[in-house]
Amino acid sequence: MRAAARLLNTVQQSGATLGPAVLGSVYLSGAAPSGGPSAAMHAVEAAFQVAAGLVLVAFASARRM
Repeated sequence: MRAAARLLNTVQQSGATLGPAVLGSVYLSGAAPSGGPSAAMHAVEAAFQVAAGLVLVAFASARRM
């Protein structure tokens, strides 16, 4: 039982670390400094789509358990 709790804790911490890193990378790759507000909005939309996809993957994997 302890091993399962440690594994769950590790997975949660990894997700909490990698999630913002991935979304930040998606946003920063789309938001060019000279692009103005429209480029920033496009980058936000792209990051939101990636976040929605990650949520769907999380639901699907939790459902399989």
